[in-house]
Amino acid sequence: MSEQNLDFILELYNAPKLFKKLLGHLSPDEQKRYMGQINWFVKKCNDFITKSGYSFIVPEGVYDVGIAATPLNLSDFDKDEELLIDQVIEPIVMFQGKVVKSGVVLLKSAKEPEPVVEVVEPQVTVSADIQEENVVDTEAVVVDPSIEFVEIDFSNAEVVTLDDVLAETKNNENNEPKGDA
Repeated sequence: MSEQNLDFILELYNAPKLFKKLLGHLSPDEQKRYMGQINWFVKKCNDFITKSGYSFIVPEGVYDVGIAATPLNLSDFDKDEELLIDQVIEPIVMFQGKVVKSGVVLLKSAKEPEPVVEVVEPQVTVSADIQEENVVDTEAVVVDPSIEFVEIDFSNAEVVTLDDVLAETKNNENNEPKGDA
């Protein structure tokens, strides 16, 4: 098992995500057509990875220092702060049941964020009676972010396949608002 094999395996893990992003820029008919090709590619990759003895673990939930994943932004938080895994940059790579490459993750605080106060642009109204007097109305809207936290037990971590990653990416893209960016 060489470093080149690990790099290749990780590229196979990331390729479907890239293809899914590209599909988002196509018409629905074209998306269906190319989705079949991506699904075929993912199936072939899964077959290759499984026959080679590799598997991926995508950590989720509460971050623990015992997880075989390197947090890129750990220094951004207090030492005693409870942290959640926000994004998996690279999954944990296993070979025949043993960790051969640690994952890479980004963390976020488990604390509920403070409400954000959004200031609406002031509206200036010129009085009909007195031209020099301007009345400025401002208002603030409190935006209440709602976040649901779920506890996950890592002792029963399951192996994630490329099909799982593709399905998750598809679900996330279906829930995103469409628009020109």
